[in-house]
Amino acid sequence: DVGATKPDTFDWQYPDGNDWIATAVDAAVYYWPGGRGFPTVAVVHQQRLLLMANPGFKMGVFGSRINVYRDFTRGPQDDDPFFFAIDTSDAPVIRWAEAQQHLIIGTSGGDYSFGGEVTLTPSDVYAQKQNNARSNASKAVTINTDVFYIEQGKEKVRVSSFDDNLKARTSADISLIAENLLHVR
Repeated sequence: DVGATKPDTFDWQYPDGNDWIATAVDAAVYYWPGGRGFPTVAVVHQQRLLLMANPGFKMGVFGSRINVYRDFTRGPQDDDPFFFAIDTSDAPVIRWAEAQQHLIIGTSGGDYSFGGEVTLTPSDVYAQKQNNARSNASKAVTINTDVFYIEQGKEKVRVSSFDDNLKARTSADISLIAENLLHVR
């Protein structure tokens, strides 16, 4: 019996029926469960499919079961799917995600390092803000360990990289190096 292994508060935190399905209601398509909306950012990291940036949970990250990329029915076991809400104090929105040693998530409020102490599990997930560089809703590109992306105002190209001295990711404006790439001719 699966219910016997769940903690008492599990059903309140994680309702059953967490499959991502589309349902047509009154000529509109809703993505369920809970009408959360279709995720606009997806990445595979640590053998999980991570779906994020959907209208219902703009800073929420849904992680699939390990190696079962269509199973999002959450549970308390280490290989079970999970949900994690990144800090939403200033209402940012996830814009992109790039998988490296930790998952790097670019938002309209800054870059976050997303991971676990050992590996991503329902009980071992954290997101730590790395900087305040705001991202546009465009795809980021990884070259080696650096992540290149367009800033929120679409006027600057930024690169997010790990700074050993700070022990965090920094984001530098590199558009001054090739300013001509940002102007329409």
